[in-house]
Amino acid sequence: ELRLQLVQLLESFVKLEGFGAVAHVCLDDVATAAVRASADAFHAVKKCAALVVSRLAKACPEHVHLHLEPLARAMLANLRHQHQRVRRASIDAIGALVCCGADGLEKLLTEDVLPAFLALRFDSSGSVRKTSAKTIAKWLHAEALRGLSAECEARIVYVLLGSAVDESPDVARVALAGFLGESDAGSDAASAAAALSL
Repeated sequence: ELRLQLVQLLESFVKLEGFGAVAHVCLDDVATAAVRASADAFHAVKKCAALVVSRLAKACPEHVHLHLEPLARAMLANLRHQHQRVRRASIDAIGALVCCGADGLEKLLTEDVLPAFLALRFDSSGSVRKTSAKTIAKWLHAEALRGLSAECEARIVYVLLGSAVDESPDVARVALAGFLGESDAGSDAASAAAALSL
């Protein structure tokens, strides 16, 4: 599949060790290509496009925030894709983008991102719900989100609370660990999850 090979080539380019130093020169083109690839009919292309976005956000967060809205909307559009790997990759990409921060981040979170993540509580895949919980938990402690209004922070907490009572113990454990500020669920989170299931 030629389109997939092209996006894989783009991902390899973004993965290069020195990409961050030259990103400002080609970021517009890379971001545009990622947005277009995310709308491709082939699921593997969509997944690879999400990987490109994730790598972009990590390689040059000081530049990617300028493209936050179009990239985030492109990833949001794939959260209902039939393939769970596409949904998971899109969640990871959105998570990385949000952590870059941006002037319009709060509006984007409130109107688009958080409602979409709230709907993910009902995703049929436990791994998708777990990825979503991990992502939201990271936002609770992300430096770029420290300036959000109390109302927006409360909405993030509300979405994570939904994951804390998930039918899957793994998902609930991840969410509760996020409230405790842990990267993985510890014994306290596991105890809390068990209590919630009673």
